[in-house]
Amino acid sequence: MTTQSHDETPIEQPINTEEIGRPSPVLVIFLVLPLLGILAALVMVALDLSEQRALTSPDGIQPVQSAPTLVNYAAPEFTLPSLDGQPVALSDYRGKIVYLNFWQTTCPPCVEEMPDFRDFIEQVNADEVAVITINVDETPQDVREFFARIDLQGIPVVMDEKSDVRRAYGVQGFPVTFVLDEEGVVRFMNIGGLSYDDMEEYLELMQNPEVTG
Repeated sequence: MTTQSHDETPIEQPINTEEIGRPSPVLVIFLVLPLLGILAALVMVALDLSEQRALTSPDGIQPVQSAPTLVNYAAPEFTLPSLDGQPVALSDYRGKIVYLNFWQTTCPPCVEEMPDFRDFIEQVNADEVAVITINVDETPQDVREFFARIDLQGIPVVMDEKSDVRRAYGVQGFPVTFVLDEEGVVRFMNIGGLSYDDMEEYLELMQNPEVTG
């Protein structure tokens, strides 16, 4: 028996013209991801510039730290009670160079610098320079017992029992000292304990601003 062969013509599949020229989804992802990264970087740069402009003081002086700081800004006003319960306002000291010292009785560097503050207060002209120590989160009784224990007198203290002023000044640890000029503007911020020599050096810088260049 003879088997007759037949040529089989292949059936052509219809061409989907909609898929012609359409990029692969994987390719689209690889193209979009770098663009998203660039966009995110541009947003971060814009936010950084905006923050820098916000940190610039009205007189155009840029703060010395990249993080928010009170340096070259007006010190936040406050009124706090003294150890005797008398109200003490920061504005009462306008016209003087003011050292604002935040401290606690349980802070070793605070304890170490207190005698130096006492000696500094005794040496400076009270009509030109003032020291205000701001005790934080403690009671007048705590402070009185502390001074009696270390046999120290002559330190002006106001009580920030609710930490309201500490928060206003952005203080995170102790001790911290702000040095204000006669107009109530913060010119220096010192984190950590101060020696008598440090206090005198800050005073010289305040009285002779040309020294800083």
